[in-house]
Amino acid sequence: MAYMRQEMAGNGDPGGISCHLNDLLEAGCCLDWISPILAALRDARYAGRVLTFAIAEDGGWSEYDIRHILGPRGIDVWGFMFLAEYLLFSVPEDKAEWAIYLLRQAGVPLFGAVKTEHSQRSSYSAAAVGSR
Repeated sequence: MAYMRQEMAGNGDPGGISCHLNDLLEAGCCLDWISPILAALRDARYAGRVLTFAIAEDGGWSEYDIRHILGPRGIDVWGFMFLAEYLLFSVPEDKAEWAIYLLRQAGVPLFGAVKTEHSQRSSYSAAAVGSR
């Protein structure tokens, strides 16, 4: 990109609109805007009754690992996103206790579960899902 900026600046547009447009395009390519949209659509499939879990990004667990633990046992899992130093993912609320059990058995350190406003249960918290 730096080479392209130099080329454009040399063509009578020093630091002009073309350079700023390239900066915007470069920044826009890095933003993950589709994951939250897809996660919201999946949440709607369960009428908002979902729990979103958080695990440490540097904990050695990947999206593939989580899918491999939960998927074969009938737990739909989606919404994988990185936020700060956490990997977030969601499961249907009616499968949350089973998911917590399976993830604990596998040694996945859960840092918390966030209910959606439509969730019926009130017992989920960082303490409820924290690793023992």
